[in-house]
Parts: sequence; structure tokens; C-alpha cells
Amino acid sequence: MKSFIDKIMKKTSFIVAIIGVFFSIVAVIFATFFSDTYLSENRYFLYVMTGVLVVATFGITVISSKTLLEKKRIFISYSHCDNDFATKLHKILQTVSERKYSKKYRFLLDVDVISLGDDISKIITHTISSCDAFIIVFSSKSSNSKYMKNEIELITKQHNKRIIPILLSIEADNIILPESLNSIKYLSVSSMDEVALSEAAEQIIRGIRKTDK
Repeated sequence: MKSFIDKIMKKTSFIVAIIGVFFSIVAVIFATFFSDTYLSENRYFLYVMTGVLVVATFGITVISSKTLLEKKRIFISYSHCDNDFATKLHKILQTVSERKYSKKYRFLLDVDVISLGDDISKIITHTISSCDAFIIVFSSKSSNSKYMKNEIELITKQHNKRIIPILLSIEADNIILPESLNSIKYLSVSSMDEVALSEAAEQIIRGIRKTDK
């Protein structure tokens, strides 16, 4: 629902703002330069309506600007057995995003949102529900992760949000995707070197950008 509202706001807010400014200017000119008795009696009403239009236009413009500048949040789900890979991928994704897409995306690991003393389950549930897209890292060891299973269950319940599975293809023969993700096109990553991960990051962000349209 949030993504649908954002799209509507992006497409209509500037048009509404321009229309509001236009009618505000027309109303001011109309009230100022036409001094017939009929208009004189209604001049203050026109001034009030002009003020309302200006305030409404300003409000819509502020809201639309905030919407356009708001970063998309992408949560990376992974097993802590794959911590090195996830951490390196996260760093490269953020670097590519900042360099090529004006810091439009914010990539999140669990360690970015969980602090000492937090209820892990509540924080992860809230983070997943508030994110716009998801990256799920699969390896031969991830199928044994209880936390990752819970995260995948929550992620697959999110409607109209893009999910990008990543398979560490070094261990591809031992990776079993959950049935709920079998129909989703995945990305296979065969190396942890910076060049391979940079290429993977480009593909991931291109996939996520499709939801911007």
C-alpha cells in the first residue's frame, strides 16, 4: 500500500502544485484589479481562498519532496555462517548506490538495526515490514539457520515487494531454496572478490530499481 501511495504522489504532486500556484495567482489578480461592486463584496473571500490554495500547494510540495528524497530500505537476510560474504556484499552495494544512484538506497543487515537489550524478534519483524525490498543470501549452511527461516517466512508475506535470492554458487549443489521462492529468478555469485561482487551489486540494484517505476 505504501509503495502504491508513493507512486501516486510522485506522479501527481508536482502537477497539483503547479495548478495550485496558477489558480492562486489568478485569484490574487482577480481580487486586486477588478473593483466592481460585486467583486468588492467578495474580495476578502477571494483573499482567504487564495491563502488556502497557497498553503495547500506548499504542503503538497513539501510532502512530495520528502517522498522523492526518501531512501528505499533494502534488508539483507543471511545466515551468520555467511557473515563475511554478507558484510562485503553490503559494503559494495552501498558504495555502488552512493556512487551511481545518489544515495537513493539504504542496505540493512540485522546488525544495523539491533542494539544490546533489543527484542530481536520484534526488531526484525518491524524492519522487514518497513523495508521496500529484500536480498536473501543462500548457502549450503543457511538451511540450518532458524533465524533465517523466520526471516524468510516474514519476507514472503510482504505483498508487492521485490525479493532477490542470492546463491553462493561455490556450494550450489548443496543449496535448496524454500518452496515459496522457487519461482523467483535468483542471482548466482561464484566469487567473493571485489570485481565479482561489484558486478553482482549492479545486477541487484537494477532489479530493485524496477520497483521505482
